[in-house]
Amino acid sequence: MVPVMHAAEQTEALRRKQGAASRIADYTVSGYEVPLNRILADLLSPRGAHGQGDLLLKSFLDLLGLAASSSEQWLVIPNYKTIPGRKPDIAMFLPGKIAIYIESKPWADEGVDQINDYAVDLLQHDVARRVLVFLPGLASRQPSNLRADVKARLGGLEKIPFQRREDERSIVQWLERCASRCEAENVRVFIADLAGYLNSEFNEDDGAPLMSDDPFIRTMIDPIRRNRDYLQLTFRLGRAATELRHRIAKDFFVELEAALAAKTGPSDWRATNSFFDPWERYQGIDMKKAGWPDGWGVHLAMDTADLKDFRIGFACPSSAGHLVDAELARDTPLASKTDRARILGVLEEPLTAIGRSAQTDSWWPAFCRLPEPFRSWESDGVFLQLEGLEPTADGRLAAEMFVDWLQSLATAVEQTVDDILAGHASARGGEGDRRPTRTKARLRART
Repeated sequence: MVPVMHAAEQTEALRRKQGAASRIADYTVSGYEVPLNRILADLLSPRGAHGQGDLLLKSFLDLLGLAASSSEQWLVIPNYKTIPGRKPDIAMFLPGKIAIYIESKPWADEGVDQINDYAVDLLQHDVARRVLVFLPGLASRQPSNLRADVKARLGGLEKIPFQRREDERSIVQWLERCASRCEAENVRVFIADLAGYLNSEFNEDDGAPLMSDDPFIRTMIDPIRRNRDYLQLTFRLGRAATELRHRIAKDFFVELEAALAAKTGPSDWRATNSFFDPWERYQGIDMKKAGWPDGWGVHLAMDTADLKDFRIGFACPSSAGHLVDAELARDTPLASKTDRARILGVLEEPLTAIGRSAQTDSWWPAFCRLPEPFRSWESDGVFLQLEGLEPTADGRLAAEMFVDWLQSLATAVEQTVDDILAGHASARGGEGDRRPTRTKARLRART
């Protein structure tokens, strides 16, 4: 297979030289609904900055089966405020004739009664036609909260997914048609680029890009299919790939635990590796001071099974239910609302330096999602970096970067947590001994 791989590498090198992997939409949209909706609204407006008049609007109206007469009179309003105060992403009006609400949900779920409320408000418009349009990312997705009676009064719902499926109508299909008709070259390039970005974002039902979208893979497919030995080897390597990814991940956490121990030396800080099964959630690295109770510490954890959705921050129990769930001692301090706010206050800046923003939930007073590509370990490049075969974007090895992240959080939060725990100890009258965990208590009862 070496000659086949060599040919594929040459194709990949040409792709890099031509910049085919670079997309404007990666910067303008980058997985966020708000900028995408703003772009769509501008493209639909006959007075948009694109300068193509009603060309793009007419193409969209064709998808809905609406006549495009008087198209220059259409009003296109992003974030239109309804009477109950809700805001459909885009509202379109042909005064006295047609009212359209468009709700775009490429990545997020609908809010409570959101689509139904839009339908009810749309029915209040005194026009001949009322159209509610739902734009899901994937073609298989349906709106979850439109009541049957409201839908019947409205006359139905128009669903136009972003995902392209053969000749079925889709936003990608609409953009491709618009790009082919644009007179302005810069607008044509942007729209075609946006269509390509969305096509790769919503390529199949699980949202993951198809393997055949990689030119390296496409180059190898035909030679492999024509050779029995190549084909058999490829299938065996495919089965080995999952095992290899899991081993690299587990070995990386072992390496990370050792690197943290070497960096902290004989200090009071201790790092513990709890990552053993990639199919189990909440596994990773726990880092805490020797005097802190179990359950309190800096954490790096996998929030979803199979190496997906990693987060980093500070975790501690805030309710009695947490003690039961984590099998912690009953006298383990619980973080109060004030405690959690203090922890968030000192970690907001270092967390923002790691990820996009600091967040909070009941277990984590302060955390952030890891930045790409380390948020979900799905790409081949992540594992090259975890193995130390490629540096990260800033030139460091992955282990060095993770150690720096964890230590920056530990340094920032140390004094605040010391003060919080001292306050809890003082409130309990300075008790020094702690009850054993439920697991240990059971074992002692049995013996």
